Amino acid sequence: MQLKERRDRLSSKLSGQTAVVTSEANIFYLTGFRTTARRPKQIGPTAVVPGADCALIAPAKWEAQIATSAGVCYDRLVLYDNTTEGFLTTLAALIRTRDTSALWLEQDSIDLS
Repeated sequence: MQLKERRDRLSSKLSGQTAVVTSEANIFYLTGFRTTARRPKQIGPTAVVPGADCALIAPAKWEAQIATSAGVCYDRLVLYDNTTEGFLTTLAALIRTRDTSALWLEQDSIDLS
């Protein structure tokens, strides 16, 4: 199954709800983005917010690596200023743009250390 098909299938199941995907395995499954850095200690927090426009949220310092990664597929790259506060502010702003009835988070995957 292609990456876009995976995201479309998830978006159709969410039907008006928003998900925040933060685990390395699920980010890879939905976008193809993978790094050898130990997230978030080396790269910083990353997340995918699937929907009509699949947003990959990542630290600005990784923009070039993401842009040149083969096979990475997303609709919009949303960068933040490489701080935990920047990640949370950016994520909150993105969620506010969604018309959503519920917010889903991965239970054991959000690590902001």
